[in-house]
Amino acid sequence: MRYKRIVDIASHMPCIQDVRAHYPDSIMFLSHSTSPSPTLDIQALLFGKYKLTLEAPLSVSYNQGSSEPVVTMVGSPTLFLIEITQVTKIEGNRSQIEYGAQLTISGHNLDKLITHGFDYSIFVFHLDTNHPVAGAEDDLEGGK
Repeated sequence: MRYKRIVDIASHMPCIQDVRAHYPDSIMFLSHSTSPSPTLDIQALLFGKYKLTLEAPLSVSYNQGSSEPVVTMVGSPTLFLIEITQVTKIEGNRSQIEYGAQLTISGHNLDKLITHGFDYSIFVFHLDTNHPVAGAEDDLEGGK
């Protein structure tokens, strides 16, 4: 229950709202969820070829006598955009994934990306929208 409540509270933070609004099919989860400093992760697959991950560092505390978590973002979220170039199915229903170009954005540049409607070309990173990679969804947390 606490896990879901922390994710719900974090989902209303400005940068998180922007990413979720632009990528409504994204998945959201906590990593390091048992720590007092978990990370909220948002993942999405773009054009069947690019894995987008936003990592937002959080602080979770509780006021004395309350079970309602107090959730704040500590530091700046970081967005990672990674090109998936090939997915090979291997033994045990697993996948071997190869990567290509990568882009990391945080701070003022993340604000700039959001302001420009998630147009990655402002960072000279042009997305290939016409050549999806079969099996690329296997690289999202838990598959998709």
